[in-house]
Amino acid sequence: MVENPSEITKKQDDVRKLKEQVQEWQTSYNAPIAQRRWQKQMQDLEKLITPNDVQTFEKSDHAREAVSTLGQSMEKQKSFPPTQSEFCLVHDYLLTSICINNACRAKPLSSMNLEELEKAKHEQDSWVVTVFKHKTLKAHGPASVVLSETLHKWLVSYVRYMSIHVPGVSSRKEEFVFMSWSGKDMTTSMVSAQINSFWQKSTGNRTVRVKAAAFRKAAVSIVHMEHAHLKGPLADLMSHNPQTAETF
Repeated sequence: MVENPSEITKKQDDVRKLKEQVQEWQTSYNAPIAQRRWQKQMQDLEKLITPNDVQTFEKSDHAREAVSTLGQSMEKQKSFPPTQSEFCLVHDYLLTSICINNACRAKPLSSMNLEELEKAKHEQDSWVVTVFKHKTLKAHGPASVVLSETLHKWLVSYVRYMSIHVPGVSSRKEEFVFMSWSGKDMTTSMVSAQINSFWQKSTGNRTVRVKAAAFRKAAVSIVHMEHAHLKGPLADLMSHNPQTAETF
């Protein structure tokens, strides 16, 4: 109908029949869609990330090694590229930590650029990075990525002493905060893959695959069950409607 609008007037009966058939198709799918929705919710519940899981991550050898590696770079302020293993270790740790702390989607992490990081505002012992490229910009405005004093210091140091000296990254004209070892832009799927890899190594649980959405669902579940007064602020931080959180 879109490709040949002039034909519609000649085939009104056919169009009417097609419309009725599509409506029947939609109805026939209601039951399997509902079944799949319940199956997915049960799967999410079985692998729901808990505060204990987050503590395991933060106390893990991988997390400690990442912080130690970053600390050495800050102390030495070395002006030569880190090794690939050093770069990836710190890179993935920061991605995962920011995702956990903000319960954010992968897009604000992949699209955050250096200018946005430099313009971060200091508010109530935290730094707020305003990121414009993300999924719900039209409905909710720019995304706010909130960094603690420590996490902000680590992220700035990572850019200044590590990623900026990686050949592939430093040769780019427009740089994002998080880029691949070869200097390529990171897609949301790449961000999720790195987060999943670091999380599984840190927690020792390689049977459950996680991505940004897993931390979002965990944050919503905990807040709605134990800290109901924070529902509104959490929805603002996550750039979605409170009704969306209630649904999940």
